[in-house]
Amino acid sequence: NTKYANLSRYPLLVSNRDKIVAKLRRKQIYVGKWYHYPQSQPAECPDTDTVCESIINLPTHISEKEAKRVAKMILKLQSA
Repeated sequence: NTKYANLSRYPLLVSNRDKIVAKLRRKQIYVGKWYHYPQSQPAECPDTDTVCESIINLPTHISEKEAKRVAKMILKLQSA
């Protein structure tokens, strides 16, 4: 039953990851940057560098209201 499933990670690809993470932290929204280095060689998976530079992990142990706040903020920052 997935009704009560809880994700430990919720990855999202964004542009300007470091800038977005810094701005989110100023709003007390803490996201993870867990993937700093590729786990495979670029020849095996050429997009790994791009993904590692663009991925963040959203907080998962927050209320629905807070999740909506996080989503709105990320959308706003992505379109800026």
